[in-house]
Amino acid sequence: MNKRVKFTAEEKMFFVLKFRELNISLSAFCRLYNIERTAIHRWSIKYDHGGLEALQEVKVKITYSSHILINSVEDYLIGKFSMLQIVKKYNLCGDSLLRKWLKWYNTPKWNVKIGVFMARDKISNR
Repeated sequence: MNKRVKFTAEEKMFFVLKFRELNISLSAFCRLYNIERTAIHRWSIKYDHGGLEALQEVKVKITYSSHILINSVEDYLIGKFSMLQIVKKYNLCGDSLLRKWLKWYNTPKWNVKIGVFMARDKISNR
């Protein structure tokens, strides 16, 4: 897996359905098809939520409310859910977005971006 490969929505759907059909471990499947483990998880979540259309490349910017941002970061920091569970729960475009929000958490950018000055205190006091 040296080089990142771009897959079409149809290919992503094929891999999701093929993995569900075969009776092998995720590790074995990923080695067989040279795919990242997290990719199968992300594609499965998207496919379950919106079918083939959800696997298409996103061309428009998606905006999320500050409520979703705060709650998703809070859920992760208190260890309530894994990253992929949070992506599914809040219907985020991917775990990279959650990682970005987690980086913002300890910066002044956090307060400016979400417009809530007490967000850091609210989360860190739990």
